[in-house]
Amino acid sequence: MATQALYAPRSEERIWNITLWISQFALAWIFGIVGVVRAFAPMETLQARLNWADPGNDWFLRGTGYALICVAFAFVLPAVIRVGERLVPATAIAMAIVMSVVAASHIIRHQPGMLAMDVMIGIGCAFVAWGRGRRLPE
Repeated sequence: MATQALYAPRSEERIWNITLWISQFALAWIFGIVGVVRAFAPMETLQARLNWADPGNDWFLRGTGYALICVAFAFVLPAVIRVGERLVPATAIAMAIVMSVVAASHIIRHQPGMLAMDVMIGIGCAFVAWGRGRRLPE
């Protein structure tokens, strides 16, 4: 019985782990939904909703959609199947950097409406990167 208590996770670690899992699934859901919309929605709809979407860059929109779907899987799948678990913090770091660039582009384009969402997603990515990289490697 003493060995079980020795290896049982502390309640603080369990709370951190649950919080990180919730964050990972939320980010995967966000990136997955945006990816599916960009990858499979009709181009006319995307060009009407995204003011930066030019008629000549259909391949770019579809490519970012497929990439975001891959990011959604990279946030959750390695930790679930316990293969390549370092991919989760690496993905989180990469997406935190991407979200910083996206936030900067919204500032440059004078679009403050999306800035809060970009910053919150970036902070969530940084939290997952810190948590899975340093705090509680899965």
